[in-house]
Amino acid sequence: MKWTFALAGLLAVAGCPNTPPEPTKAAPPVSDAAPDVSPSASAPAAPSGSARAVERDGGGSTLPDGGIYVEPIGWDLDPIDPARDYVRRYVTATKRYADLLECVQVGKSVRDAATKKSKVEVRESPAAKCKTGTAVRDVFLVDVAGDRLTVDDPKARAPLAAWPDESKPNEKAAPVYSINSILEWKSPMTKVFELQRLSPIRIQGFGRGTYLVITLSGWRAPIARDAGDAKIKEALKPLCEANEGQSFAIGSAMEPVTWLRANCAAGTYKWDKSPVYVPPP
Repeated sequence: MKWTFALAGLLAVAGCPNTPPEPTKAAPPVSDAAPDVSPSASAPAAPSGSARAVERDGGGSTLPDGGIYVEPIGWDLDPIDPARDYVRRYVTATKRYADLLECVQVGKSVRDAATKKSKVEVRESPAAKCKTGTAVRDVFLVDVAGDRLTVDDPKARAPLAAWPDESKPNEKAAPVYSINSILEWKSPMTKVFELQRLSPIRIQGFGRGTYLVITLSGWRAPIARDAGDAKIKEALKPLCEANEGQSFAIGSAMEPVTWLRANCAAGTYKWDKSPVYVPPP
């Protein structure tokens, strides 16, 4: 059963990163069952640090210690239609249609032969409560692999606002920020974690600031692989609500190779492997 959330913009914060903002090709769906993973000596956890990572052409980033992430966590976009999900993420995060996101429909993407990009049309919803018709509000041109977004006619469309990381949609993303103190994290999620007796120690903003990656001091119920499906979903529901319906990932400092990805729109989650970290030579 899907969860219902208030659609609003995301919290924009400043900080320092360790990881790459560029999205990669979508991964195939993974079941809710935990994968059989174990720490590898050849792929240790990435070190924490306060310096910004340097973005690399072709994906990944060079970290302050010279190491490289070669398999970034990315955006966790819908593998069926990542361009459509990319647009959804943008219009929600930037409040492009104010608080009336439920009164527009983000269409399926189609390939635009002229630009060789994915075209995504946004129309008004004919729902009675919205008091709108079916007029086209925007036509977005999306390059998911290149992490770029434009519109078909800049003169006819409203200007594109910056992403939560303050980067322009048609330019390179800002380095991923990192908050290393829970006291500095100004989010309603902090209260939920407190009630669940869980301790976040680092928060990173992937996906141009739209996809939070939260590292806990350690796994414990209700968010742990042995907590059970029902308890995990019950625990994720208020976290999704506090994060304004946006998906996020949770990891543990004690087990850096495993992540729990919460898909708030679908009301589901999955266990996933962490990015591969290559230490400096």
